[in-house]
Amino acid sequence: MKRRVCFIIGLCLLLVIIGGVTYFSKNVQKIFVYSQELEPADVVLILGGWDSKYRVEHGVDLYKKGYAPKILMSEGYTIGEFKAIDMMKDYAQKLGVPPEDILIEKESESTVENAIMVKRILEELLAQKIILVTADYHSKRSARIFSDVLGPDYKIINSPAIVYNQKDWKNWWKEEKLRSYLLMETFKYAYYLFFSQ
Repeated sequence: MKRRVCFIIGLCLLLVIIGGVTYFSKNVQKIFVYSQELEPADVVLILGGWDSKYRVEHGVDLYKKGYAPKILMSEGYTIGEFKAIDMMKDYAQKLGVPPEDILIEKESESTVENAIMVKRILEELLAQKIILVTADYHSKRSARIFSDVLGPDYKIINSPAIVYNQKDWKNWWKEEKLRSYLLMETFKYAYYLFFSQ
């Protein structure tokens, strides 16, 4: 009798695991990417990262299309003395954004710190509506964190930069970088939900 119960429980667990893996594989892009319909805002906020080139290009495109009069860049990727924010600002200027339209936050080292530091700047600017630009795979977690930190007085419009195309997302397990970032995002999001609230 015990063997039969153990077998049934084991089989049920196996089916749940297979179902979960199947669902994850088919819906991975929906699980990680969060995008909303664009509307005019006070600032385009670009979060720094290893893929800042894509983020800056997308943010500058939104700025040039008139969605916001200013770009606010927030650090988040440093290696020793290298800060992504310096490269991001230079690149935005090369793409045609005047220096006076670029605001910088260079103290943060994580998404939570991005949100905390950015909130202070938004309060100084009296800005309450932002377009949040980050990498596609990072958009769901950053949207949640910014919503939690900024609170209901702020409107956040999520517009992630496309770092990975549809083919990459469909074959995410074959893309080593994407696979590692999805794993890292999963752990960071779970940690945030369970330990940072």
